Amino acid sequence: MQLVVIMIGMVYYHDELFPISETLLKQFALVGTLIGQLLFGYLADLL
Repeated sequence: MQLVVIMIGMVYYHDELFPISETLLKQFALVGTLIGQLLFGYLADLL
């Protein structure tokens, strides 16, 4: 995860990613993972 955060900082924030932005990015990635797992599991149960 840390490598991805560094790459996003380099591309979108020109090598400077604020600590709050880094924290929010990591939290939203984890929330997205949780939602994806729940949704995929629900759709798999439908089949």
